[in-house]
Amino acid sequence: MNLKQMQYFVTIARVGSLSQAAQELNVAQPALSQNLKSLEEELGLPVVDRHSRGVTPNDVGLMLLHHFTGVLRDVEKTQSLITDYADNPSGEVKVGVTTTAAGILIAPLLTLAAEKYPRIWLHAVEGMSGTLREALQLGNLDMAILYDASMLDSENFVVTPIMTEELFLVVRNDGRLRHRTSIPFEMLPEFRLVLPSQHHTLAKRIKNASANAKVPWRRTLTWIHSLE
Repeated sequence: MNLKQMQYFVTIARVGSLSQAAQELNVAQPALSQNLKSLEEELGLPVVDRHSRGVTPNDVGLMLLHHFTGVLRDVEKTQSLITDYADNPSGEVKVGVTTTAAGILIAPLLTLAAEKYPRIWLHAVEGMSGTLREALQLGNLDMAILYDASMLDSENFVVTPIMTEELFLVVRNDGRLRHRTSIPFEMLPEFRLVLPSQHHTLAKRIKNASANAKVPWRRTLTWIHSLE
């Protein structure tokens, strides 16, 4: 049994005539008669009463007419359901946001999501960048805002840069930087820097940059504990 058989039978039962149904469906009447016969053979029961005026669905045919009509109606809705889902997605989405970014991102993110996607329940998870990255890799998060996504497997994740954060060097005003608008990386070892702990993403990036630039830090770094 297939959708074509259902459509043919619904039309036959509705108009009560094989010739009229064939004309409406733009199908040869012998082919339509064969289709109806095949349906009855498959079911093992007649579904119409044949008479000189045409055909009339019997009790089995009336039951099938009601059922087939519902099936065909649901099939017709398929495209509209897909379109509606594409335009108005629904479900739960878990988003990880780093602690320092949460204060400025979570509120506008939730507000905008509620306005544009009212059927989506957005669940924001605040945490350290490393913890969020691990949760993302385990599948406990659908997406996350991280400081450094270089450790993610590029085959399993799509990484999109969304923000660039400026770094500022804050030092005593001794005149060395008075006329500078930017500080060369190679100049940083001249200052004793206070940085987050060595496990912090920012600290790791500075260490990697110094290694790539072959900048010796000697004993110019002081690490402080940080949860980020």
